[in-house]
Amino acid sequence: MKTPTISSILAAEPWYYDDDRRCVKFRADGAGEIWDGHETAFTLGASFDWRALNLTALNEEPAITTGKTAKILAHLSLEITLTERRCPCPEGWNFDEKTLERIRMTTPSFREGAFQPKTFTVRLESGRFAKPFMEDHGGVKKFGDQAHSYALWLSFRVFTRWRGITPAESSQGEIKREHTQQESALTSVSIEVPSQRGKLPTQKQVWTSGSSMTGIFEMNDSNKTVFDAVVAPILPQVLQGKSCNVFAYGHSGSGKTHTIVGYEYEAGSDLGLCLATARQLVEALNRLNEQNACDPLGVGVRIYELRRNNAYDLLNDRRECFVREGSDGQVYIRGKTEMLENGKVRVKPIVTKACWSFEDLSRELQKGLKLRATGMSTVHDQSSRTHAVIELEIVTKTLLEARDAVIERESELVPVGKHATDVYIEEQSKAIIRNPDGGYAPNPDYQLDQVRIDAAEARKAEFEALVDLAKEHESQIFGTTARKHACLGGRLVFVDLAGSEYYNDKSGLKMNQSAHEKQIGRHINTDLLALKEVIRARAQGSPRIPFRSSPLTMVLRPHFQASEDSHSAMILTVSPSSSEFAATMNTLKYGNLVGAAGNTK
Repeated sequence: MKTPTISSILAAEPWYYDDDRRCVKFRADGAGEIWDGHETAFTLGASFDWRALNLTALNEEPAITTGKTAKILAHLSLEITLTERRCPCPEGWNFDEKTLERIRMTTPSFREGAFQPKTFTVRLESGRFAKPFMEDHGGVKKFGDQAHSYALWLSFRVFTRWRGITPAESSQGEIKREHTQQESALTSVSIEVPSQRGKLPTQKQVWTSGSSMTGIFEMNDSNKTVFDAVVAPILPQVLQGKSCNVFAYGHSGSGKTHTIVGYEYEAGSDLGLCLATARQLVEALNRLNEQNACDPLGVGVRIYELRRNNAYDLLNDRRECFVREGSDGQVYIRGKTEMLENGKVRVKPIVTKACWSFEDLSRELQKGLKLRATGMSTVHDQSSRTHAVIELEIVTKTLLEARDAVIERESELVPVGKHATDVYIEEQSKAIIRNPDGGYAPNPDYQLDQVRIDAAEARKAEFEALVDLAKEHESQIFGTTARKHACLGGRLVFVDLAGSEYYNDKSGLKMNQSAHEKQIGRHINTDLLALKEVIRARAQGSPRIPFRSSPLTMVLRPHFQASEDSHSAMILTVSPSSSEFAATMNTLKYGNLVGAAGNTK
């Protein structure tokens, strides 16, 4: 038998994944098809052209293993370009007329930007399958010990966006910049301060990144262009109930707010990534709600900022909240304890505002971001000095009510649990006496009232059972609704990281900052370095990921862990003005570290 090459393995048969509900076929002639059996996905049947960015890798003959431990055969960078909205249904997939009508109905929602070339990373592995690979290397049927393992995934992607030159900067000159695409399909960035007459640029005025950037956006690229390249490819993941993250990082005045939120709220091409995403989600959910009027799907929005170890709820008058890890290992963001009637104690999480229209969501978003904290920066007197987190989650009214019920049951448990603890301490205190030498001994004049202790513990157990029942009900909602709509619980999290002027700034520009703001800068440095290490550990498949290193990574932990194959991206916003060369270089240096960490194999 002829030894297979990477190309022949890739094109041998269709690859099935996500419980056989998705199928992708790579043909040897460079064409292919992708089918998605989920009702909410944007890619329900599409043809594409593909090419490997490193052609020599396709012809390699890998060392095949049949052991239980999977072995990576190859990492390939493939450029995939959609060519047609519809394609023939894969063999064995039978759709009824209603499903086919839905596919036809969703055809107009395929955005023009979806037909632009996009780069994916394919990882091929051998091992973990029933028969020797040489005998049966057909398409993957499922994950697990009895199937050939594979993954089709996007690495952590880092993009650079150059903002336009302002009138005040036009006389100062632009940074010289070059973008070089490498064989890996990643791009390196070189920047240089314009040389002055008779002078050569110094080492501090020239810098080149590694091959760590996925894409570059120039000054004339619109927010729509950025959305189509960065967010549009991961929206189908969100509409399958998965969690994805988009980070924005840059110096004050570099265009972060314009990129994430936008300023011309009514203009489609100028909508920020967050609002453009909201519009796409609402449109997709409206189509589903036409078939599900009894419990409609909506978008729950949460907006909060992180400063040091605390969070501030921007949809609840900046109410202070605390980032804590519970006994169950989960991370919770909760407000201060509220004392209610009858001894009840309530601790509310970050507020979720349910929005059933794009107008509602846009209004809530703008209202929350107006409360964003500002402070003195090295460039502007008004500068972001906190990390802002915007969570968009697909919810239903029933789901939100179930979550409120959990909070209510927990508030009822607190006084009962406290009473049980008080009874136990009281009885134990009466049952012992202090010796003359300072030690303790059993009190012969008092008999421990175990019946009283047991009664208090039994009542506590009853209320604990009610809490467990409420949590189980919440889980059941996911189970029952997800069978109809896999999108429930899907999240897209936007993180507007604090201004990069705080990151590793060794220049004299800190002179104008107060001692308090310098301390804030040190905390921000800790957060940013912790984020880089989390991204590195995830990319390397490390068994231990340092989420506890900072409040920022603790908060992001559930979003990173929600889906093993969830996608993340970072957009670096930078200024082309030569007067801000140091700030631009700082931003690119951090992005280079993150990009290198996120693409570690």
